[in-house]
Amino acid sequence: MKAIFWDIDNTLIDFVASSHEAFFELCKSHQLIVDEGHFQRWYTFKEQFWRKQEQGQMNVEEIVAHQFDQLRDETHFQGDIVAFSLEFQQLLHHHAVPVMHAKETLSWCQLQGFQQYAASNGYIQQQTSRLTLCGLFPYFNALFVSDDIKAEKPSPTFFQTALKYAHLNAEDVLMIGDNLITDIQGAQSVGIKACWYNTHTSINNSPKNIQPDYEIHTLKELETLAMCL
Repeated sequence: MKAIFWDIDNTLIDFVASSHEAFFELCKSHQLIVDEGHFQRWYTFKEQFWRKQEQGQMNVEEIVAHQFDQLRDETHFQGDIVAFSLEFQQLLHHHAVPVMHAKETLSWCQLQGFQQYAASNGYIQQQTSRLTLCGLFPYFNALFVSDDIKAEKPSPTFFQTALKYAHLNAEDVLMIGDNLITDIQGAQSVGIKACWYNTHTSINNSPKNIQPDYEIHTLKELETLAMCL
């Protein structure tokens, strides 16, 4: 193994916690009265869109445009909901809660001589800002983000493009991520070995019986795994 492709959200950065901070800051700025229930319902609603994205039924831009539709209807928000959503995306630039052991693990991998690349769906400027904010950016050789390379995980094109830009072969890389479809299946579709970061010790109930090559439950476990590869 020469390199690691890292998913970002909910692998290195706690996207739920980061979204929670940005959500309440945004609603407060618009004098929108919301509580934890509103956040949970909004997050669940948005996650349904990401499941559609995994199946190729939506793209990231469409998710951003419609992610607050349910909250608009529930709170009778009268403003421009697309502008509201874009404001949320901008706020995410300033909210980044790292996952436990993220920095230590990236540092260890760097000391072992592994090249490290981000492999993420989203926006390059946003992910750069968030990785910088929580001190993770210096550990990366490059960031491969869907809006920048014009392809989204789990498309094979995403991973093929990333390999091309990194001047690597599939057998040189390990993909690490929390999503069985976008991270694991996507990487395996082009011959990249994939490690499922299963932080909640979830049961693998993927609809296509996706089998990760490896599984870890904490980032620290990667150190043991990497020494065997």
